Amino acid sequence: MRGRTREEAMPDRPTAFRSWEEAERYVIDLLSDLLGIPAREIHPGQRFTEDLRADELEPVEIAMALEEDLGILLSDEEAGRIITVGDLVEFLARSPRS
Repeated sequence: MRGRTREEAMPDRPTAFRSWEEAERYVIDLLSDLLGIPAREIHPGQRFTEDLRADELEPVEIAMALEEDLGILLSDEEAGRIITVGDLVEFLARSPRS
């Protein structure tokens, strides 16, 4: 979240998720499925490559899942700013509904 509260991270317009917690649950479940890690072991502060041991193909699979499940496109620029699980949750919490 980079110093912002959850309320500050949530925009005032309709988003893909009703709450930060809903976006967080989606991300944790997605990563658990893709990476084969129990959901209870995935936390917002974890980095994808260093902590979760994601390889170079997992970001592509995550982006494909976001597009397929939610209709949300993740640009290369946005993807470059997503380092932690929490960064992805924040991105999704702010993304408008498709």
